[in-house]
Amino acid sequence: MIKAIFNKANTFFKNKFTNSAIYLLVEKVIRLIGNFIIFSEIAKYLGPSNFGIYNYSLAVFVILLTIANYGIHSLLVKYLCQKEEQKYDLYLGSAFAIKFSIGLFCLIFIWCSYPLFFEDDIKGQLIFIVCLGLVFQSFSVIECWFEAKVENKVVSIIKIIFFLIYAFIIILSIKLGISLVTLCYLYVLEIVLRSIALVISYQKSGRNIFNFKIDRTITKDLLKNGLPLLLSSIAGIIYLKIDQIMIGEILNDNELGYYSGAVRFAEAIYFVPWIIANAIFPKIIENKNKNIKQHYIEFQKFASYFIYSSFFIALFLYSISYYLILFVLGDDYTASLPILKIHAWSIIFISLRCLVNKWFVLEGMYNKLFLLEIFGGLTNVALNIVLIPYIGISGAAFTSLFSYALISYFGLLFFKKSRKVFYIFTNSIFNPYYFIISKLQNRD
Repeated sequence: MIKAIFNKANTFFKNKFTNSAIYLLVEKVIRLIGNFIIFSEIAKYLGPSNFGIYNYSLAVFVILLTIANYGIHSLLVKYLCQKEEQKYDLYLGSAFAIKFSIGLFCLIFIWCSYPLFFEDDIKGQLIFIVCLGLVFQSFSVIECWFEAKVENKVVSIIKIIFFLIYAFIIILSIKLGISLVTLCYLYVLEIVLRSIALVISYQKSGRNIFNFKIDRTITKDLLKNGLPLLLSSIAGIIYLKIDQIMIGEILNDNELGYYSGAVRFAEAIYFVPWIIANAIFPKIIENKNKNIKQHYIEFQKFASYFIYSSFFIALFLYSISYYLILFVLGDDYTASLPILKIHAWSIIFISLRCLVNKWFVLEGMYNKLFLLEIFGGLTNVALNIVLIPYIGISGAAFTSLFSYALISYFGLLFFKKSRKVFYIFTNSIFNPYYFIISKLQNRD
């Protein structure tokens, strides 16, 4: 029996999809721990007010980054999985050109417009600095190639090395007493180092970034099919980040600092299901191409994994939230505690959203995904306008939780084709033993 278990475990870890997910997860765990330390140092160093200003700038950057990325990440992975190798450089080059051009346009727009939109000159200055990272994010297309080829070992190791270099630099700089402006420049440095790591990894894999070529037909196709994904991504990021901008405008920087301190804990975990979803996406595509019935069986298993793992993570985060706030942020951030307890449960719906996003892309339902996301975004903004003035930052937290649940679960009922996914999720929720039973059946 022990030998059988060992053989099964050995087969599991030799599976290329499993290996890919493990390397991505290890990288994410190291980044998670490192970012926790960095986050703690920055929050304590700046204090609630300046920390609020810093996160306001990052919230604007993330919204513009979503525009610059044009929503083509999953689309590009899908194409690279389906197309012949000779066309890889054409797809990667065309996607790189799209991201670089839009990123540069957004940067110029901020440079020209921030004196008009921001009464506080320091906020406009900080936003422009962090937005310098937009042009370097175009190198993220390289990640699509690694995900499509399911070869994440080299890129994960190199990205870890460069991240540790960045972590050392920023912590040392904080100890030396840097300004808020310098801190924003260091944020851009992390993006630059990540881009360098991707280029080195790509070159070491036998590819050459200088072979990237722009193809007019492919560019048009990416722009056309990416537009609904862009619009849905913008709508999606609205209910992820707009709450912080609205708190900064309706309330004050102190309240934004408390809210951002709590949200950053939850956001640190949000990326884990996205990493796993990106790693298994090629497997989902492969399953559908082989056998549609088996595709839904495997999708049910993935749903069970995501739901119950995220539930226990949310429960754990909720349970230790008091000690987490005091230990990581300090006594100045005790007002962040109720916000963290609310946001902890958002992890469940963020995990579901990862699968929902991949399923809509796989099915080519880009317009439906956009409608779903825009509905959630508008609902989020409307509720924030009503609740923030009355119950403060707790209103923003409850609004976010409701919006995530609406988009990731209940909203699936809006469309006939997506109701099947709603039933799959519901089956996983109310049948916690589904995955265990299915594994025993497969063994038999």
